[in-house]
Amino acid sequence: MPYAENSKVGVDRTVEQIRKVLSQYGGTGFGYMSDSQQGVEQIMFRVPSSEGVALEIKYQLPLPSPSDFALTASGRRRKSESAAQEAFDQAVRSLWRLAYISIKSKLEMTRRGLTVIEREFFHDIVVPGSGGRTVGDIVKPQLERAYTRGLPSGEAPLMLSSPGSGRDGTDQR
Repeated sequence: MPYAENSKVGVDRTVEQIRKVLSQYGGTGFGYMSDSQQGVEQIMFRVPSSEGVALEIKYQLPLPSPSDFALTASGRRRKSESAAQEAFDQAVRSLWRLAYISIKSKLEMTRRGLTVIEREFFHDIVVPGSGGRTVGDIVKPQLERAYTRGLPSGEAPLMLSSPGSGRDGTDQR
């Protein structure tokens, strides 16, 4: 059974629990955003790095499409639109519970000295001067290109470019 598959904890309560746990571990500047048109919800916050620098984190949670719940797992049409909506709401509650336990685990592992914040949230760190893009936004296309086409001779592998350098990780040389 998937984690929190039957959770009754509402999204608002889970988001508040995430805010509290972040605060307990030194997080500040908490914000929550929901964009149903893009099918994503996210939280943003700052946490101190291993060097004490405040890192901005953008933790995105892609949501399933509500239309994915018109049918049951066995392929039968749900009895009503409200039943489909409840199945969708349940899936979203479950995803947020996963986000909560993931964030809490990362913070606790860091507190115990098993890892560092930079490693645990690497993909989600907002790169200063990047227009809100994360390390993952920048590095992922480079990684995909390196695996599918290889790196051109002399090209530095998987680099974050400095602001204004013209190389932003999304170019398609």
